[in-house]
Amino acid sequence: MNYRLSTRFCARVGGLALAANVLILPQANAQQLEEIVVTAQRREESLQSTPLSVSAFSPERLLELDIGDPQDLANFVPNLSVGDGTGRGVGGSQVSIRGINEARISPTLDPAVGIYIDDVYYGRPQTAFLRFLDVERLEVLRGPQGTLFGKNTTGGAIRYITRKPNFDTGDRYVRLTMGDYNRAGIRAAANFPLSETTALRLSAASQSRDGYLEKLSGGDAKGNDGAQSARVQFRFMPSDRVDANLSVDYASTDTDDGAIKLIDYHNFMAMDMTAPIFTPGVNTTAAWNIIWGMTPLAYAPVIPDDLYTVGGEGRPGVNEADSTGVTLNIAYELNDSVTLRSITGYRDVEEFSQRDPDDQASAYSFFDDTVHEGAEFLSQELQLGGLALDGRLNWVAGFYFSSEEAYRNDLEDRDARTAGGRAAALMLQNDTALQETDSTGIYFQGTYDLTERLALTLGARYTEDDKRFNLSQVAVLDQQLAALADQYGVTTVVGMGPGAMTVPLTATIPRYGSCDPRTGAACVSQPPISGGETFTSSTPRAALEYQWNDDVMTYVSASKGFKAGGTNDTVADIDVPFRPEELWSYEVGVRSDLFDNRARLNLTWFTMDYTDKQITITTTGDIVGCERRCTTNVGDATINGWELEGTAVITDDFQLHLGAGGLDAQWDSLLRLPETGLAIGGVERNSLFSRAPDLSYTVGGRYQVDMANGGAVVATVDFAHKADQRSSPQDSTSFTIPAYELMTARLSYRFADDRWRAELYCTNCLNEAYVSGGAT
Repeated sequence: MNYRLSTRFCARVGGLALAANVLILPQANAQQLEEIVVTAQRREESLQSTPLSVSAFSPERLLELDIGDPQDLANFVPNLSVGDGTGRGVGGSQVSIRGINEARISPTLDPAVGIYIDDVYYGRPQTAFLRFLDVERLEVLRGPQGTLFGKNTTGGAIRYITRKPNFDTGDRYVRLTMGDYNRAGIRAAANFPLSETTALRLSAASQSRDGYLEKLSGGDAKGNDGAQSARVQFRFMPSDRVDANLSVDYASTDTDDGAIKLIDYHNFMAMDMTAPIFTPGVNTTAAWNIIWGMTPLAYAPVIPDDLYTVGGEGRPGVNEADSTGVTLNIAYELNDSVTLRSITGYRDVEEFSQRDPDDQASAYSFFDDTVHEGAEFLSQELQLGGLALDGRLNWVAGFYFSSEEAYRNDLEDRDARTAGGRAAALMLQNDTALQETDSTGIYFQGTYDLTERLALTLGARYTEDDKRFNLSQVAVLDQQLAALADQYGVTTVVGMGPGAMTVPLTATIPRYGSCDPRTGAACVSQPPISGGETFTSSTPRAALEYQWNDDVMTYVSASKGFKAGGTNDTVADIDVPFRPEELWSYEVGVRSDLFDNRARLNLTWFTMDYTDKQITITTTGDIVGCERRCTTNVGDATINGWELEGTAVITDDFQLHLGAGGLDAQWDSLLRLPETGLAIGGVERNSLFSRAPDLSYTVGGRYQVDMANGGAVVATVDFAHKADQRSSPQDSTSFTIPAYELMTARLSYRFADDRWRAELYCTNCLNEAYVSGGAT
């Protein structure tokens, strides 16, 4: 079982921040809550009048919570869960909203949650570059986004809206951070008005931290982290009607692949000579020890009991990632009522990783691999929007196109699990996968004021996803392992079952036919094969909202989400396709400002109906339909839940924040084989959904004391809880991520001119040891 562990102490001690003319949130002693403006419907509007479930964060609030990436964000957002779903370390994020997610990282799979950077869609799990964005606002949209945003997503969207250059001030800031585990960081940004029509904004950041997962063998601890980023933004506004923004960013990370610990070996060290030794997923490591027993290659690892200690004799992990992005956003007011917008986006992400999570120098066999993966993404969107019918209709319509090439090159290093036994254990198998996807969308949405208090929203989108897939596989002899086999006299292929026959090493290797990789040349076990299909869907949305008075709004809505089907990415299962999945979501919401705007309480109830839900399964006993690992449709399901978010000014100095969410996900029906009655996906009606904790909540307070010299002391404390949740949807490959609680605290002194600020803070102040993801 491969767990990825989260940081038990990101930093006990914070640092010093220097600032000049930085945007600061209204203070708690403002006595009333300020309006929160969001663009969740592609127009600026108050959060309290938006018929969607949205969590919005300002830069100041992100700083108070020390949120630097989606994993940190998930701790403080109801019904949002982020972590590693496959035990692959820092190489990919599994993002889940309301229990809707995709556990596996593959070029062929679309995410359930879309990420948008200045309205440009990004749909890959490599998200390390997101941590340093110079944001103006961050929004989490829950529920299917099937109408307005980029590609369709069934679970929701995370939107980053960056700060833009401005013409009025040269605001700038520098923030220095120091902490334990030798944490050191710097973030800086500066705005330069170049003329009355042009402005420039520069931002950069760098961060490093030592590891915290100790090794019994000594040496550097696992979990070290290093990252850098830079962004240049140029704004040109030749008239009041034209606003053009160009942004270029670069980010890189260099880590040891994260704090990963293998903690359960499923009796892999057993040496039962009578067992059927090549039953996939059951006792294949026992087969390794049958072959290599009584040699230094026998698999007998040391497993420390402490969650934050590993054996640490294996090779250090490597994870290096680079991201380059370009965005051009042009808005042109055709007249006082209609605006034309062009949004052009490009992003290139590359990642290289090597991992050996068993931490054993002598085993050579388990989970070792080298991966080079990434994506190149280009998108273009044209959008018209404005007011009509004397301002009673607020509408937006658009055309969207994107072209994506996602690839993965995976070298499985010294893997004894391959069927065929001893000989296959000598193979280095190289799989290369390329997924090309062209997505086209046409959409419209309008909100019409039926009366001064009642408004109707209708929208629809037509989507066409054209997918093309290419896969090849090459195997070569592992010369190092073959030499060790000769050295220790291991020269036979072990057969199957009790009393199995042995055959000479020179025998034909199963699965490769007459091609023998032991000749020293590359053996093409699968020539390049290609396939593809086009998927289409129409996804409507309808909402009815009623403004009872200036302070209370209620709404009901129905919306549809769609995720395309595709082709599986392994040679064994290339001919096992999966169909699209669809989801209908029904919501009822209340948005309220109470007690003369001193309190805000927002409630949402929802139910979602899944059709043809996709999950990823592996070949472990009860699985039917694929040989190794594949995505397939397994049945229909229902997810019910609720969300609550609130803020209150308790006194002129004290402000309270709270949020909570609950989920109840159930299978309604499962696809089964008629001859056996077995569910094809390795789940049953009572199986738990992955990344769907039944309860998550956060509560926090902010207290400010104004000093006689004009300065201020601000203290914040935030506490978050996530209930138990499953790591993956298939029963036999999932484990329960235990419930955990986190607390973040910050003490800040702001000098009188608000140009300087000194802060002392901690994250995970309770020193909670917790697991963020993994797989069996």
